[in-house]
Amino acid sequence: MSTIAKRYASALVELARESDLIETFHEQFQTLHHIIEASSLEDFLSAPQISGSEKKALIDSTLGSFHPYVIRFLYVSIDKKRTSQLSAICAEVTHQLDLVLNIKRGVVKSPRLMDSSQLQVLVDALSSKWGCKIILTNEVDPSLIGGYKIEMDDAILDGSLKGQLDELRSYLNQERRTTHGT
Repeated sequence: MSTIAKRYASALVELARESDLIETFHEQFQTLHHIIEASSLEDFLSAPQISGSEKKALIDSTLGSFHPYVIRFLYVSIDKKRTSQLSAICAEVTHQLDLVLNIKRGVVKSPRLMDSSQLQVLVDALSSKWGCKIILTNEVDPSLIGGYKIEMDDAILDGSLKGQLDELRSYLNQERRTTHGT
């Protein structure tokens, strides 16, 4: 993460706090990040051959429902030629606001896509255990035989059959070394 992205994000989070707009900024910067990742918006806004007024007109026409502070931030990004950093800034704003709102995000990997009720059971259990709101996305990992593996922050919760077999293999190898003296 660049220092520019962190600086902008910190200023935006402070503005959200001062203006009592934490929830609004959280939602809108997540949405903006998804738009940037799924489209060529960042490339368009960074293109030197397109004028600043054309870029601002696109923002007004496509993101006009966003809070005026968010729109103003986008204008400043255009004026200061920071649009190539938009994705990183949005990700960092979301991350910092996740901390403020006591939200943890993670990925649950499973051998096949989980349905929403299965995912909700995991979310509820983790929310209860860690005392915060949990947001999980599901990714398919065909190398897992059964069960699931959750990666959240620096923690990995491995409830997969593959993980259990690896742990058993490691234990048996350790036992073999201690009983055979090697």
